[in-house]
Amino acid sequence: MGQDGEAPSDYQSFAVTTATALIVTVNFQIGLDTSYWTFVNAFSVFGSIAIYFGIMFDLHSAGIHVLFPSTFIFTGAAPNALRQPYLWLTIILTVAICLLPIVAIRFFYKILYPSESDRIQRNRKKYKEEEQWKPRHSIRRGVSTRRSAYAFSHQRGYADLISSGRSIPKKRATLGAVLGGSAAEIYQPALNT
Repeated sequence: MGQDGEAPSDYQSFAVTTATALIVTVNFQIGLDTSYWTFVNAFSVFGSIAIYFGIMFDLHSAGIHVLFPSTFIFTGAAPNALRQPYLWLTIILTVAICLLPIVAIRFFYKILYPSESDRIQRNRKKYKEEEQWKPRHSIRRGVSTRRSAYAFSHQRGYADLISSGRSIPKKRATLGAVLGGSAAEIYQPALNT
């Protein structure tokens, strides 16, 4: 029984309750899948719920029934159904039961198969202690110490190559340094002839 003494156990109340639970569940799941929240994302998720309620109350209003009496015959079904607290409890429980497996699967997947970033964050203290005891390399003059910040912005890839300096091209040695003192001897006879 509702608060007004009536029992909204008709098909229209069931349809309103089911549709409301479906819309809220889908939008909450989209919210869980959203990584970066912007104004557009927030408006899309929460605005679509608000637009749903606006359209639903309009479709069950007396004004649209007056305009199209044969099409919209369930006047007041949405306000009467959503006035009952136990139907709201049904909607909340339905949303929770539908989202619980998704949240549980993601939680266990993150525990069982963590990414490299998750492992580093979990063992941050251990990694800081290891890094603290590593010997520092002195900077030599004439050697480029530039490193690309792009390499440190991703999990894997070319970070090791760039941070070690292997990707920076080495300066070419002069011909005299390669051949030693014999470069003058090689070119000297050619000049005399």
